[in-house]
Amino acid sequence: NGFFLMVESASIDKQSHLRRPCGHIGEVLQLDEAVESALAFSKNNQNTLILVVADHGQAAQLVPQKSLFSALEIPIYSKGYFARVRTLEGDILGVNYGTNNFKLEEHTGVQVPLYASGSGSEAITSYLLQPDIFTIMARHLMLPARGSD
Repeated sequence: NGFFLMVESASIDKQSHLRRPCGHIGEVLQLDEAVESALAFSKNNQNTLILVVADHGQAAQLVPQKSLFSALEIPIYSKGYFARVRTLEGDILGVNYGTNNFKLEEHTGVQVPLYASGSGSEAITSYLLQPDIFTIMARHLMLPARGSD
C-alpha cells in the first residue's frame, strides 16, 4: 500500500572532490527541487515521511566573503584550495576546500543535518546515530528492523 523512494544527489560529492563550486551549488539546487516535489506529494498523501540527510560531510564550506574572520587582525589562511563565486544578487561567496592542498578534497567526519517532515517526523530528535534512521524508516514502513527493540 506504500512505497519507499530514495533520491540521491551523488554528484554533489563528486563536484566537491573536484573543487567545482558551481557544480556543487547546482546539485544543492536540484536536491531542493526534489525535496519540494516530495513535500507537494506529501500534502495529498498524509502517511508520507520525508527524510533529507547526507551520508557524510565534505570539505567544501561556503561562507560569505565578509565573515567573522574579516574582523581578525591577522589573515586566516586555509591549507586547501579557495574559490570565489559571485551570486545572482552580486554578493561574493568564498568556497573553502580546507582539508588539504592536493588535487582532490576529502570527506569529513562532521555531524550532518537530518531534516524531517510529515507522518512519523516526531521520531527525529536533535541527535541520532545512522542506525537509528534505519529503524525509524523500518517502523514507518511497518517492516521488521533487525536489532531494533
